[in-house]
Amino acid sequence: MKIGNFTKQNNLTKDTIRHYIDLGILNPKKINNQYNFTGNDQKTLDQILRLKSLNFTLSEIKNIILTKKLGNLDSKTSSYLYKKYYLQKSGEIKEKIKSLKEIDKELNKEIESLLLQEENSKIKIGIPLNSLHLLQCPVCQSDLEIYRGNIEDNQILEGVLKCSCQKEYLIKNGILIVSHTPFESNYDYPKDFLLNYIDNTRDELLENVYKNSEWFSNIIPNNFFRNKILLEIGSGIGFFLNNIYDDLSEDTTYISVDLNFDSQVFLKKNLENKGLKKNIIFICSDFKEMPIKTASIDILVDYLTSSNFSFRNKEFLMEKVDRYLKNNSSLLSGYIIFEKFKNNSLIKPDFRKYLILKNIETKLFEMNYKVLSQKHLPSFFIDGELGKYEDFTVPGEIISTYLYFGKR
Repeated sequence: MKIGNFTKQNNLTKDTIRHYIDLGILNPKKINNQYNFTGNDQKTLDQILRLKSLNFTLSEIKNIILTKKLGNLDSKTSSYLYKKYYLQKSGEIKEKIKSLKEIDKELNKEIESLLLQEENSKIKIGIPLNSLHLLQCPVCQSDLEIYRGNIEDNQILEGVLKCSCQKEYLIKNGILIVSHTPFESNYDYPKDFLLNYIDNTRDELLENVYKNSEWFSNIIPNNFFRNKILLEIGSGIGFFLNNIYDDLSEDTTYISVDLNFDSQVFLKKNLENKGLKKNIIFICSDFKEMPIKTASIDILVDYLTSSNFSFRNKEFLMEKVDRYLKNNSSLLSGYIIFEKFKNNSLIKPDFRKYLILKNIETKLFEMNYKVLSQKHLPSFFIDGELGKYEDFTVPGEIISTYLYFGKR
């Protein structure tokens, strides 16, 4: 029987059979420079597979088979030999089982500790009562007042805010929602979304995300957030907020805005599990109609959101939200930069302006921002898909990330 039929009959690859031959544990005869497998070879292979199923290594299998063949052992000696090997392997397996049981015991201790820690540390985050003065109706610009609500620990968890023009704004699950924004949700955003993101995103891109976070952590001065109002547009699942959450002081208010209600629920739950009480306002709304007072924001966080906005819009997003910012506001931002567009690019020509570095720099200068620190990360050549959640490029394009810290 030739090797093709032999491998097919045993559901193995040719490489596997050749590896066994190279090790010397399978010795078919050669006829006309081709291996010819006989019934004896099948018996040897069956023995190899049986020993493998008993957790013997190929090196151990080689010793067993070669010892028997070289010694031309009789059945009694052969039986003694196998018994010796089996007893030795059985002892090793028992030691492994004992070790694995100890590891499993320690893992269960860690799991119980984490579950207890999560249960004890969990807090609830709602709309803080002491931050209501930062909110206003985007239609009539009047203050928002409590119409009805479930208040706990000086924050609104469920309820309705109302303005002088009688528009109502729902607070659901501690998140303020602009009335016509879609918000139906079963709160079933996957807990392991971050793990899914990591598993489905290229390592080079993940490394970029990590470098971005590290850069912001290093350039932000100590106490920079003290007594400040921060606004993050497009918070997503909180790459930026989670990274600086511990640095937020008691007198800092952080406003997280995203159009996706599920991602806001996911982010809020993660922060609640931290057990650290911070002044956070979660808002689900379009960036052009945020229920926030004009000229109230000290620091704007724009982490790749303007770039995502540019994929489908001609305007520079920061100009649309500028009315919320103070004249001396600071900016922490990151931008996706396209250094080369392909003819079949997913970004249409009309929407490319603010994905080009010089245009972004010009616009920030026109908005009176002065650079305090900046970094242009190395270019990234697209030779395939970036990942399941990063579908804005085609092969052959070149992108990079531009990080910016400025003040006006």
